[in-house]
Amino acid sequence: MFTMFRPGTRTGLRRAALLLAAAVIAAAPVHAGSSTADHSKFEQLQKPFATGPDVTEACLDCHTETGQQVMHSVHWTWAKENARTGRVEGKLTTINSFCGSPISNEPR
Repeated sequence: MFTMFRPGTRTGLRRAALLLAAAVIAAAPVHAGSSTADHSKFEQLQKPFATGPDVTEACLDCHTETGQQVMHSVHWTWAKENARTGRVEGKLTTINSFCGSPISNEPR
C-alpha cells in the first residue's frame, strides 16, 4: 500500500512539500512570454507520468530549490497561539483533514 505521508518523518514532509510545490507550479498563471524556458522542449517531460509525485520529481530536476522554498513559505510555516488553550497551532502542529475527508467538501 502506498502511503502518501508518514507523520513525523522527513519523508512525509518531503512528499508533502513536493506535492505542494507541484500544485503551486501547476496553479501558477502562465502568460505569454513569462517563462524563460519552453518546457515542451525538455526531454524528461515528454513521457507519461504514473503519479503526481513523479511529475514533481521531474520538475525538481531543474527547479532544485522549489521544495525548500515551499517548505519555508508562509503557507507551510504559519502558526498562531490558540487564545482559548494557549497552544501554538499551525501547519506543522495541526492535522489537516480537508483532503482526507472529501465528504466535508460537499454541499450540505
